[in-house]
Amino acid sequence: MKTIELFSFFTLFIFLYSCGETENRNTEMEQEDMITTQKVPDADEAIKGWENAWNSKDPEQVRAMTADDVVLVLNGQEFPQDSLGAWIDAATLAMQDLKLRSLKKETTDYVAYETGTYVHTYTDDTTHYAGSYTFIWERSDEENDWKVKVMNIAEVQAEGSMRE
Repeated sequence: MKTIELFSFFTLFIFLYSCGETENRNTEMEQEDMITTQKVPDADEAIKGWENAWNSKDPEQVRAMTADDVVLVLNGQEFPQDSLGAWIDAATLAMQDLKLRSLKKETTDYVAYETGTYVHTYTDDTTHYAGSYTFIWERSDEENDWKVKVMNIAEVQAEGSMRE
């Protein structure tokens, strides 16, 4: 009789233990699903936000959208990495009415690029400055956010504005 009681107890113990393991596995799977189904920010929204950030005259908005290791090529010359912060500050505060005209834009899950033309003025100058740009964006898993990694800007100083 004791053998039957021990067997019943042992069976109940195994059953309860296996239920607990299933629950732990389900919890782990639910956590993994939450990570993989995290909302991926829209690259198009980030790209549009870039123009808005520059027009805000708030350098912090521009910096928030720029990768720490961003590369700037300005008029064919690589801009020094250690001077980028000062350039963003000065350009954001001086530039006004930036208008970007996208000519080509592509996005994947982790990389986006846009190339086009731009026009803007400076706060103390009525001259319209125009040129072309290519921006390359990258989305990181850690921050789950889009950041500009490459800015290639070529300016052509010309009176007037680009075609709309």
